[in-house]
Amino acid sequence: SSFLKSVAERHGVAEKVKFLGSMPHEKVFEYLDNIDIYIQPSRQEGLPRAVIEAMSRGCPVLGSTAGGIPELLNKEFIFRNGAVNEICTLLKKLDKEMIQKEAKRSFEKAKEYDKDLLNRKRNAFYREFINNSKSIIKGVLKK
Repeated sequence: SSFLKSVAERHGVAEKVKFLGSMPHEKVFEYLDNIDIYIQPSRQEGLPRAVIEAMSRGCPVLGSTAGGIPELLNKEFIFRNGAVNEICTLLKKLDKEMIQKEAKRSFEKAKEYDKDLLNRKRNAFYREFINNSKSIIKGVLKK
């Protein structure tokens, strides 16, 4: 985006930032496999699939307090929404051991969001909901 490029230029970091633009889905994992840290500085968010995808590749993730991000991340890797200085502080604090430990934790946490596992959980929930609903309806009809 030209806006983001102008921000990078204004802050004197344009030569250190790459703007990749949109990327075909099949290239996303290749990209994630070649980065050291993924940062999700969202101001507003649900449960971000991009964070889960980065975690599934064993990538340590820093993220804001927006939406469902904190439930995915290690509390030490969360910064207040919009607090750029906190992102910088976190990055300075990271060492090789922390990064490796967080990469493993991220990978394991991402398994909880595996499509097949989530489908099994949803189906079990729906079955239980239907069975409970049938019991309630039978109880109401008996009255």
